[in-house]
Amino acid sequence: MGGGARRVTLVQNPSAGAGAVAQRQLLTALEEAGHEVRNVEPDKGLGKHLAHRADVVIAAGGDGTVLGVARRLVHSKVPLAILPLGTANNLARSVGMPNDIEVLLQLLDDPRERPLDIGVATGNWGERYFCESAGVGWFAEALQVEVTEDDKEPERAVTVLRKALLASTPKRWTMTIDGEDASGEYLSVDVMNAKYFGPNLKLGKRAEPFDGVLDVVMLKAKDARRMAAYLAALEKKHDSPAPPFETRKAKHVHIVLEEHRLRIDDAVRPKQGALRSHFADLRLLAGAVRLWLPQRRAPR
Repeated sequence: MGGGARRVTLVQNPSAGAGAVAQRQLLTALEEAGHEVRNVEPDKGLGKHLAHRADVVIAAGGDGTVLGVARRLVHSKVPLAILPLGTANNLARSVGMPNDIEVLLQLLDDPRERPLDIGVATGNWGERYFCESAGVGWFAEALQVEVTEDDKEPERAVTVLRKALLASTPKRWTMTIDGEDASGEYLSVDVMNAKYFGPNLKLGKRAEPFDGVLDVVMLKAKDARRMAAYLAALEKKHDSPAPPFETRKAKHVHIVLEEHRLRIDDAVRPKQGALRSHFADLRLLAGAVRLWLPQRRAPR
């Protein structure tokens, strides 16, 4: 296929934040640019469609669509491009990909490839990949009980989470970080691959999904007031800066779960009703996905 035209597998979720109109515009723009497009919905045989020959897979939608596609492309030779069309767009924010069809078209012509790290969470559920983060404590518990489908808007979600935080108490977590004992009383422990998770919470301020290490953010009782103030600020301004919290770089994190469950991106494991897992083992697959990003432009 000459002239820069590519075979594109386009994964779109019609229910994503930007809606069907933006997705039709994207499909039209790709076809008018000469690309051969296979259009796929994320919940309809995605694995089978990704097996077809393609030069690139474009995940166009919210975090659920983007993360689902990224996880399926681990160790694949086919690169991933992102067009964020959701509400939070955590991974896109973390890697610097804007919601701009023209930027996407330009990167298809001249991509800048970066190897994207993917986390692996191991427990009795087997192995599950994560792109943003995995963790235990108040946020994981709120995700199970407090946060519903009506709370997808970041402003609404942080209001619910702030109430859950203020009602939470620290728990004793037995854990090791790269083999060293890091056990203690924590409100939460979040193991970050990307900068953002949840409703645009930027706890991993130095987390980079390209650096081959995880950032372990540990909140203690003394941090509750500052965390609550940060959530309150997010209710008014979505990009309010997060205060610093204790953070350690890591290659391997081992957490004893006992009766608790682990949050893995936007899901919780083990599933409700499944056998409990005594532990969670968190590691990183460095550079596991080929990610296409726009070329850096020189400042004017």
